[in-house]
Amino acid sequence: MTTPRRTPTPQEQAKLDAIKRQWQQRRAITQNLSQIKNNIHFCTVINTGHNIYMERPDTVAMLTKTLQSGKPIPKQV
Repeated sequence: MTTPRRTPTPQEQAKLDAIKRQWQQRRAITQNLSQIKNNIHFCTVINTGHNIYMERPDTVAMLTKTLQSGKPIPKQV
């Protein structure tokens, strides 16, 4: 035995619509990431904190040039 569905109030409907929009945005982001995931590269830069570009600018420049040339970057520098 099922109970009939009630119509949501305007406030509930607004909240449901907001949740639906967020879900659609997340789906779009996931689709975009899946298209570019083959162009993501990782390299561990040792002896640095969060400011890699300030602490090891020469390494960042080398990695940037390597990526621009199309050559593979090292796993660790």
